[in-house]
Amino acid sequence: MHAYRSHTCADLRAAHVGETVRLSGWVHRVRDHGGILFIDLRDHYGVTQVLCDPDSPVFKDVEKVRSEWCIRIDGVVKARDPELVNPKLATGEIEVFVRDMEVLGAAKELPLMVFGDQEYPEETRLRYRFLDLRREDMQRNMTLRSDVVRSMRQRMWGKNFREYQTPIITASSPEGARDFLVPSRLHPGKFYALALGIFALEAVSKHQMRQTGTAGYLTGCVERDIQLANNLAVLPGGGNTDCLPLSTGHQCWIGTAGI
Repeated sequence: MHAYRSHTCADLRAAHVGETVRLSGWVHRVRDHGGILFIDLRDHYGVTQVLCDPDSPVFKDVEKVRSEWCIRIDGVVKARDPELVNPKLATGEIEVFVRDMEVLGAAKELPLMVFGDQEYPEETRLRYRFLDLRREDMQRNMTLRSDVVRSMRQRMWGKNFREYQTPIITASSPEGARDFLVPSRLHPGKFYALALGIFALEAVSKHQMRQTGTAGYLTGCVERDIQLANNLAVLPGGGNTDCLPLSTGHQCWIGTAGI
């Protein structure tokens, strides 16, 4: 058996009842129902309910487990009673009775709870970003963003577009957005301007980027170009604390021969 898991926390179904499995993940929530411990075990793929009672050889160890501990469990898949099936979970028809457990990483009391929908100040969320990113809404948003980008690329590739890179570091220009500067190690006192992603044609010197950037590819006989990139820019009149300097943009270009 694999050192950490035989299945993910989204895999198990009624067809697995009776099997011995191994799961690893984070303790999402712990509930004590009259001496029977229920743990929602979470990984990147989903959640599985595991349970432990005094008949388990590791019951004393499981009692010590707290939220966001990382654990590995071995156990037997059991079917839930019909009235206890959870239709909100892909694994809601089963639960795993714990026979063995290993603590992979214990956690202290958390400054930001992962379970639930509590609201926290932005300063707290940014300070403990590694915890904030584990929360359900954040996981859903990151997955959605990834799926959208993948879908856009697949659709554009299906139309014979290709993805090419434009310069990242260039000479500074007074036009458009103000630059983020990168100091030169070889030339003390000199700086490069960090190019502003796919909008560099508008934000940096247009002539410069036409020669070396996206439009340069088109005149270099690249017929169809797509770019999905992060853009780093401080817009004119900066200092607006409500705006982040990082955004994601999408742009596509078609040469005259491709129309």
